[in-house]
Amino acid sequence: MASRAAAAVAVLALLCAAVHSSEGQLSPTFHGATCPDLEHIVEFHVAETFRRDVGVAPALIRILFHDCFPQGCDAPFFNVSTLVSSFGDRGLDVADLVSLSGAHTFGVAHCPAFEDRFKPVFDTNPAIDGKFATSLRNKCAGDNPAGTLTQNLDVRTPDAFDNKYYFDLIARQGLFKSDQGLIDHPTTKRMATRFSLNEGAFFEQFARSMTKMSNMDLLTGTKGEIRNNCAAPNRRVQDIETAATHDEGIAADM
Repeated sequence: MASRAAAAVAVLALLCAAVHSSEGQLSPTFHGATCPDLEHIVEFHVAETFRRDVGVAPALIRILFHDCFPQGCDAPFFNVSTLVSSFGDRGLDVADLVSLSGAHTFGVAHCPAFEDRFKPVFDTNPAIDGKFATSLRNKCAGDNPAGTLTQNLDVRTPDAFDNKYYFDLIARQGLFKSDQGLIDHPTTKRMATRFSLNEGAFFEQFARSMTKMSNMDLLTGTKGEIRNNCAAPNRRVQDIETAATHDEGIAADM
């Protein structure tokens, strides 16, 4: 299931980047004629890569999330009210918030991002299981230099895409304040509980919310591009010309 989830995210991200050059609009069938098996090819290779490195799946979701939210709309220290407002500003609702938070079913975090969960606080930080807090405190005591050690976001099945993240919340083992609050706040508790009981419902809503998120702030026509290298924007002609001119200047000075 995890490999298929990773592949699905890769296909989704790829299709969201496809630009229909003749109409200046995005099209999920952009490669229909030139590469009709594109989705299966991407799915196969991502699944193969995932078998060698389980970090591929959370990395792909993280890339898609940050491409859609270049300015960010969540933070580990946010409370639920702030999250609901932040997501709402981008056209996302409570169902999107709760399901997309479920992406924390895999991945890791560094100690500074969750130290408020095991240090004494005097705000509205959601309750945390005592043994879990102690384990985090003991682990991060050796975090030197800060940010060296990591902790799994999901303590039950950290390498699988499933609904165990919501089990963590019920057991008060949510790593972030923003996670744990989902099971405590009346606005989100019912849906978070539902996803813990019905994995299929979580998968369906997660897919809808990912698609919805990927359609935000679309760049069409000449504003967007199909990357030659997924890891970096394409170099513009003027950038290349500027670099060439710079090199010529250096050569002339030699």
